[in-house]
Amino acid sequence: MAIGSLVVSLIAVTLVVTGTFFFHSPFNVHPDALDRKPFALVIGLCYILPIFLGIGAALFAGQAMTLIEESDGKYRADGPAFFAIMIGLPSAIVGILNCFALSQFA
Repeated sequence: MAIGSLVVSLIAVTLVVTGTFFFHSPFNVHPDALDRKPFALVIGLCYILPIFLGIGAALFAGQAMTLIEESDGKYRADGPAFFAIMIGLPSAIVGILNCFALSQFA
């Protein structure tokens, strides 16, 4: 569960970095230059999905850390769980900030 949440948080951070640099790229892609369906797909994938993935990864990593602590040494994946929290929560926060910036941009 800890390694799975780490993978999900890495996906969230990848999407949020992609969303951060999508409209601020050297190509300067403006929302009016895209069709509606691909634009909605980009907004969903790069702006909204990282919020849910980051929060979900942090929650599952917290549950995994609780299970690891209660197992009395049977499980030992507290490192990936810790990094999943440390990557997942900032990804969600940056995703929220990206959504706010996009609403101000559009």
